[in-house]
Amino acid sequence: MSSLTIPEKCGVMLLPDSVLFPHGAMPLRIFEPRYRQMLEEAVEGDCMFCIGNLIGSNDSDPETSCAPIGAIGLIRASREAKDGTSNLLLHGVIRVQFKKWLGEKPYPYAEIRPVMDTTLASQEEASYLDRLRKSMNRALSGFPSEVNEQ
Repeated sequence: MSSLTIPEKCGVMLLPDSVLFPHGAMPLRIFEPRYRQMLEEAVEGDCMFCIGNLIGSNDSDPETSCAPIGAIGLIRASREAKDGTSNLLLHGVIRVQFKKWLGEKPYPYAEIRPVMDTTLASQEEASYLDRLRKSMNRALSGFPSEVNEQ
């Protein structure tokens, strides 16, 4: 399976109280003209756009109304209705930081940077697992042996 290339600039759909998680799915109905154009351009290009969480005021400046971290998604399926609206399924790929908002499109458009998940160093992780295992054994020691065997 080939890896996806995350674009440096991408369209962003701003939604209140909505978060797209990596590997999560988000069904969407696209009806606003600006987002119809964004969808059309995404389908003609890399089939990706971002979801940004609208916070605070609903003003038109994403710099002040959007959370700094969102996610980029891949369009898995899209169907356009006769009235021009579309239903689609967006699959979350990776979290992104909105570095700079660009005013060159009629929809929110930003320079983005992938945000990698942080993981514990293997030695630290092993230490936590060992402590967890010991705690579980202590907790199970008072139960009958049949419980401990499972």
